[in-house]
Amino acid sequence: EENLKSKPKSELKLEVGSKLPELKDYFNVLYDNDLNSQIKYFYNNKEVSLDAISKLKNNQRVLTKVSTYKVSISSGENTYSSVLKVVDTTIPNVELKNLTITEGDSYNIKNFVKSYSDNSGSTSYTISYKDKSQSNLKKPGTHTISIVICDQNKNCLNKTTKLTINQFVLKVLKQVTQN
Repeated sequence: EENLKSKPKSELKLEVGSKLPELKDYFNVLYDNDLNSQIKYFYNNKEVSLDAISKLKNNQRVLTKVSTYKVSISSGENTYSSVLKVVDTTIPNVELKNLTITEGDSYNIKNFVKSYSDNSGSTSYTISYKDKSQSNLKKPGTHTISIVICDQNKNCLNKTTKLTINQFVLKVLKQVTQN
């Protein structure tokens, strides 16, 4: 049985959605994944299961939770320590849509969002107008709206869309009266 001959990296930093690291990812030299080796993850000094930090996707485990974990690697009689830092530095995927309203109607910023997805798997986001005056436009016409969308880890992007305000037309119907 071959024991690990080098110390592991002090920290391994991976993007959320990345493959769960294998034994060899923690070391600067190549190792076959030794069946006798065991990797354990700890959060707040409590061991956490693989399901708590990752999920199966296309037959491989991917990291699902942005956090920092202490890692304990046991091989034979040796135990090594490292840190796994799962980060989210990727902006979300957002598709906006144009809105059309009638003069006098109100609109909500979330109505401009056609679709939203994030590598963290979270559907939570913040959305705001780049220019606050665009939150309450009244004048008929087509307006360009600049929106800032951020995922829960503060990765933000700016996008523009259109708001069309149609003029309100009062239609008077003639009432036909019969004698």
